Amino acid sequence: MLHNFLTTNRSELIDRCRQKVARRTPPPDGHSDHHAELDHGIPQFLDQLTDTLLADKRANRAKSLKISGPPEGGLASTTSEIAVTAGKHGHELLERGFSLGQVVHDYGDLCQAVTELAAEKHTSISPKDFRTFNRCLDNAIAQAVTVYVGQWGTPHTRASADASPDKPSESLGDELLALLNSIEVTFDMIKRGAVGLGGPTAAALESNLTAMRHLLDRSLVEKDPQAAPPTATH
Repeated sequence: MLHNFLTTNRSELIDRCRQKVARRTPPPDGHSDHHAELDHGIPQFLDQLTDTLLADKRANRAKSLKISGPPEGGLASTTSEIAVTAGKHGHELLERGFSLGQVVHDYGDLCQAVTELAAEKHTSISPKDFRTFNRCLDNAIAQAVTVYVGQWGTPHTRASADASPDKPSESLGDELLALLNSIEVTFDMIKRGAVGLGGPTAAALESNLTAMRHLLDRSLVEKDPQAAPPTATH
């Protein structure tokens, strides 16, 4: 069972994640290592994942979804224990200078570490356990992305905030860059196979694409009030 494997190899998995992070990117300015990035987020996520798997084993679906959130996303995803923890952890790291990619790819590192170690130890992961693992990863990643974009505001809140600022184009540009960064990171996680196309991360990607289009439309109107935004084609 995956929950036994995670419990038995918890320290090894955390160490492997730390090594992957150190090889992947340098720490942000002012940090000598990535311990701050990992020592709170990944261990807590592992514990919550293990609790979710145990709840599934005991057929306690209500508890399982309370911890992990549902696979389809929505409000319950943002209020699940995993999402709340991922949101707080992500906010702390982003405030300390870590990039969205560094925060999100920690979860991808864990997924890779688990599958690599399981293969080395000839431990199979059942499809059911892997679906639970994927659900937990999906909700954690989606919440980290949501927190990141939320730091720059939403198109709706920016519309009023930019009504009379000194430099509206700069704030608009900042939000566009934040949305573009989040889109690149979420697409990369989907492309890597860490999460699927039907879950919360994909929903966050779609939402941020829509938000970017709205911002671009607004920027065109700001430049030329007589210009009509282009009609979306599908």
